[in-house]
Amino acid sequence: FRRLVPIFAPFIVLLGSVTGTAAVLSAFSVPLTMLSNIIPPFLFCVGLSQAIHILTVYYDHFAASDSQTVAIENGIGRTGVPIFYASFTTMLGMLSFSLTGQTAIQEMGYAAAIGTAVTFFFSVTLLPSLLSFDRPTHPVRRSRHRRHHLERFLQFCLGLSHMPGRPGE
Repeated sequence: FRRLVPIFAPFIVLLGSVTGTAAVLSAFSVPLTMLSNIIPPFLFCVGLSQAIHILTVYYDHFAASDSQTVAIENGIGRTGVPIFYASFTTMLGMLSFSLTGQTAIQEMGYAAAIGTAVTFFFSVTLLPSLLSFDRPTHPVRRSRHRRHHLERFLQFCLGLSHMPGRPGE
């Protein structure tokens, strides 16, 4: 991303998510166990994937619209629902640990589900506000004849998947 805001904004969101999750767990007197060590790396994966999705759509819309406000609105507008469903299903998966008979695993599942909700909240509120401090520049657009070798290879693979004469066409 070549600028400080898109590099550090996801980490600020992750820091807030881990801190917020620890605060919620402390408020409910959930004890820390050996399985609690899994929660920060798990939240790192969840939060970073959410941030990457939002940033990718943000930069795509900025390149098309020339307006940072419109790009932020479209970035959240287009990724908000998919990120919500991904977070919701992840929370349900973590809550399924409550069906086990071991207390430590149950508590880890509750904590990870709470952490996923906190991460979603920070991703859709804090990340866009941090992006408002970004001053992106328009990317240099390549001509069709000077495409990157990876893009040409992917176009070739796409062409293979659409070859006529395949069964079912």
